[in-house]
This record gives sequence, C-alpha cells and structure tokens, in this order.
Amino acid sequence: MAATLLVGNGPNHLTGGASWQNVVRAAARHLRLTNTIEQIIEEPLPLVYETMASRYPLRDRETKAVLADRMLSLKPNDVHRRLMNLDWPTVLTTNYDYCLETASSERFASKNTARESSYSLFRRWRSDLRSVWHIHGELGKPQTMMLGLYQYAGSLQKMRQYLTVRSGGSPFLAEGSHWTPDESRHSWADLFLRDDVHIVGFSFDYAETHLWWLLSYKQRLRHLRRLRIGSTTFYQFGKQPRSDERLRLMMALDVNVRPVPAENEHPNERDWGRLLEMLEKVDHR
Repeated sequence: MAATLLVGNGPNHLTGGASWQNVVRAAARHLRLTNTIEQIIEEPLPLVYETMASRYPLRDRETKAVLADRMLSLKPNDVHRRLMNLDWPTVLTTNYDYCLETASSERFASKNTARESSYSLFRRWRSDLRSVWHIHGELGKPQTMMLGLYQYAGSLQKMRQYLTVRSGGSPFLAEGSHWTPDESRHSWADLFLRDDVHIVGFSFDYAETHLWWLLSYKQRLRHLRRLRIGSTTFYQFGKQPRSDERLRLMMALDVNVRPVPAENEHPNERDWGRLLEMLEKVDHR
C-alpha cells in the first residue's frame, strides 16, 4: 500500500512571526478591523477570515493579496528540510507557501493535473522524485487560497461532485486497484482515499469541513465498496486544548491516533524531532 504525508501549518510555527494570528492581524489592520478581529483571533481561521470577508465582500481579492504578501517572506526551517529529507513520494500540504519545495534540493515546477482558477483539487508542484499538492491553494495565485467559509463550501461541493459522478470523475473509484497515478487527470482526493495517509502538524479543526467529509467518505467506502482503501494516521502532540472530543470522533472514523510526547501545548524542535523519528520508521515506498 502506498503512503502519503499530509503536512499542516505546524512546521511554520517554528519560524518567528509565521503564526496565522500574525498574518490575519496584518489583513485586519489593512481593513481597519483590528478591534473586531482581536476579539476572535483564537477561533478557527475560516471563521475569522469570513468575519473580515463578510464586511467587505468586494475587497476579497485585495485581502488575499495582502495575506499572500505577508507570507512571501516565510523561509523554510530545519523541520521543513527534515520532512523533505524523508523522501515521501507524495506530500499533501494545507500551506499556501512553498517552504517544503524550497527546503528540498530538488527542482519543482507547477504540474497541475487540470486547470483551476479558484480551487485546488488538482493543484501540485512536481520534481523528478515527488509531488507536493497544495490542497488549500498557493501564494503564487492568491485567489486559490482557501480561507473563508464561502470557499470551503465551494471546495467541498467540487470534491463531492468529482468523487460521486459516474464518468469523468475519480479514476481510483472507477478503476480501483487497476489505477496507478501518472500524468492523467487525478486529484489529491484520489490519493487520500487510496493511500495510507499520515497527518502531521495539523490541528484538524471542525472548520476543516472538506477534510472531515473526506475522512467519513473514506470510512464509508471501506464498508460499502470492494476497494482497497488506505488507512489514516494522525500524530497528536501531547495534550492539546479542546482535543479530546475531536480525537474520539477521529477514532470513530477509524483514524489511528498516535501520541507524540511534547513539552507543552506548543511543540518545539525537540518535539518535532520525536515525530520525525516515528515517520522514519514508516514504509512509504
């Protein structure tokens, strides 16, 4: 069974000033909404962004450009480099930046499997050895950055249609074990369903509706269809605030939750070192 790595924003937190709170604050200052946003800054990003976007819907493109500009200076750190040194052939990331690609010695180029202007079901960068899929969009195309509920809902709608139509949709669901990824049209959702997926540095907030739906759909397919469906493993650092119910729900969906010892609720490089040692033992070929 092939294995896929899903990397969230966790590694970016090890780089000073790279937290989502700081990025959102920059956009709030631009829109003169600092006081409003500061009261909800700890809530899930899609909800915070929607608060800004709903006030100024005609400035959505401008707001995304401000956010993209704020993140362009983000540089890869040692954890980015060590993750890429693990040589997983398929990496999914919810990050808009290119730190993972930059952290590698490989040369990456945009190799999307279909044209998209707003969503990111087929959005990837590829080297000779691997693919990095930007499942929430990318900085180079700010309109693809999935931020508010409007775009989350549209992404889920597009994904569900792709995975449930009888023709022109998912090659994995159509062909099963006979399908192998190549340069044909396929999405990261095909890989998420087929592969053993290992999720790191991602909080899996309830606001991530498209990924929760995909988890449940993966579980449904496991019971309803004669397909070889991969497993899902979630790596949890220590004791995180409000995490117990979320983890119980994930386990009910057959997600393997693997605890990673951490010194506090904000993982440091030593904590990430423990996680990286766990990933080194995973057979991802």
